[in-house]
Amino acid sequence: MQLVGFRLDQKGRLVGEAWVPKAGLTRDEFLLYVKRVADECDLFEYHLTGKDRE
Repeated sequence: MQLVGFRLDQKGRLVGEAWVPKAGLTRDEFLLYVKRVADECDLFEYHLTGKDRE
């Protein structure tokens, strides 16, 4: 299952996102999604640019 997707916003910026149901979402599950999105965005940035800027 893919947790993270990418899209272009209205200004042409690449945005990483995850869609999860809000109902029943625990704090730990939310933090898992946030960390996963951040990790995938960092990896994708590295693949696109060869750099890992923070």
